[in-house]
Amino acid sequence: MYRAHTGPDTIRRVEQGGLGAAVICADHARIDGLSVLRIIRSIDTELPCWLVTKDTTRQTFQMALSLRVTSVVTHPDRVSALTLALRKVLVDRAIGN
Repeated sequence: MYRAHTGPDTIRRVEQGGLGAAVICADHARIDGLSVLRIIRSIDTELPCWLVTKDTTRQTFQMALSLRVTSVVTHPDRVSALTLALRKVLVDRAIGN
């Protein structure tokens, strides 16, 4: 597991490749989570990405879905749901589903 503390760190890590998934914590990044997702999609169109955010507006959900985010998770009340979803995606990718 790799933890990036800023948007630029996250982008550099995605550029290096080899990630199984990315969790973008929008409320903690120096650049907003949707911008990070846009850049990730320009680098890797298939990487499973979750957006964790307190911003639950319709516009945020629509933009995240247009960027093919795996899921939008409201922070912090659905951490267990995020953990289960990540585990499923990583196991499915490991066995080739």
